Amino acid sequence: MDKQIRIDELNKRIESNAKRGGEARVTKQHDLGRLTARERLEKLYDPGTFEEYSALLQARDAAGEPAHVNLVNGFGEINGRTAIARADDATIRTPGILSGRQTLTRGEHPKYHAELRYPVVTLVDGGSDDDWMHHPPRRGSFGATAALSGRRLVPHVTGIMGNCIGMPALEAIAADFIVMVKGTRLGLFDPRMQAPNHEGEIDSEGIGSWQTHSEITGQIDAVADDDQHCLQIIREFLSYLPLNCNEEPPIVATDDPADRSLDKLMTIIPDAGNRAYDQHQVIKQIVDDGKYFPLRPRFGKALITVLARLNGRSVGIIANQTLHTAGAAGPDECDKATDLIGLCDSFNIPLLFLADVPGHLVGRPAEKKRMPTKIMLWMEAMGMAIPNMCSSNSGADIFSALTTAEFSFMSPEAAANVVFARRIEAADDPEAERAKLIKEITEESSPFAAAAAGLLDDIIDPRDTRKYIIDKFDFLRKSGGDFITQNRLQSWPTRF
Repeated sequence: MDKQIRIDELNKRIESNAKRGGEARVTKQHDLGRLTARERLEKLYDPGTFEEYSALLQARDAAGEPAHVNLVNGFGEINGRTAIARADDATIRTPGILSGRQTLTRGEHPKYHAELRYPVVTLVDGGSDDDWMHHPPRRGSFGATAALSGRRLVPHVTGIMGNCIGMPALEAIAADFIVMVKGTRLGLFDPRMQAPNHEGEIDSEGIGSWQTHSEITGQIDAVADDDQHCLQIIREFLSYLPLNCNEEPPIVATDDPADRSLDKLMTIIPDAGNRAYDQHQVIKQIVDDGKYFPLRPRFGKALITVLARLNGRSVGIIANQTLHTAGAAGPDECDKATDLIGLCDSFNIPLLFLADVPGHLVGRPAEKKRMPTKIMLWMEAMGMAIPNMCSSNSGADIFSALTTAEFSFMSPEAAANVVFARRIEAADDPEAERAKLIKEITEESSPFAAAAAGLLDDIIDPRDTRKYIIDKFDFLRKSGGDFITQNRLQSWPTRF
């Protein structure tokens, strides 16, 4: 056969593939305020680095003719490091699930990407509300259970950039990080799938929305205003992570001095232990250049989980937020903390706990719901909340407190009422006796008593907090040469 004939056929197919669903459908995608699959990949990657592969994949349409599949595969560089991506193409309509491919190609299979040791980004787009039924899952009947139970060998990110309904939703939430664009839906069914006699019983506006999943279910980690914002969030998230579980995250140069004094902490952290303050402001003072990356900020608001950097190195931070329920954790906060611990353990990121917690959230609403190197820094802690925020008996490598910290089995006020109730009642002046006891218990709750008992490694001047943490992480790193862990939580579910 003439070689030129095959070359011409190749060029013809490449040209046809570039047109994808046609100009009209591309225009419709743009009218929705959305980018096409290739446009998204071009913006996801560093300029000029995107390369498409498996571009000649085809399926059969209803007439039995060859047709493009609704998927674009590619690889390129994100912040100078290689990553693989798969993007749904909403401009291509397949007449029905049975007419599309039912099996994964080698280029699409998550295991293949894990073998390559590069991060995987999946950009999901099942179309808009008026046409999502025309966009069947690109994988047909894939193994959703396997997607939820695999080991986390490489970072996996999902961007919900169009409706994600049915089985693809199970794959989407199996990712390590999920960002959802406003105006899209994520769920196992669409409200219009309900039987006629049940119409009106389901909240069609709220079900599957970004508000539902960011505030109630906690299934997504971030919310984006539009496609461009979504891709920026994905790029920033990956900058904190290594390429795979056998590496440490990249070091990012900073001009922020490691020994910078945190004078503002003297006013941010109140003298009175029962006064609330914004823990975000504390984190901002500690980390490099005051920048951090929040995870699930609208969910479990009594606990803050972020990725940040200290002296250029990535660190995960778990902190109580006293502005919500005084920092007392409930089921949502526990789920949120577990998620970050699993992520950091899988990808060799050390953890910093900032504790200021009066106890646990208790009561019927709470009851109805369902490791890497660590440094623990205390502001205040009471009762069983102490071990649950990773104290020395819970595996912390360094366990220290600020001079402002208080430790007790409960707050001084509550302790006086419970332990000395009869003594207060029998006193000539009950209120004066109660005040005296509260003062005594408060003094006994100081960090100096805890340090004298050998329960603390150090007590820190708040202004030295940043320097202290960086020094201790450096000390721990030198002891092992790196922070690459045994990744014991690699198989821990990313979502429940």
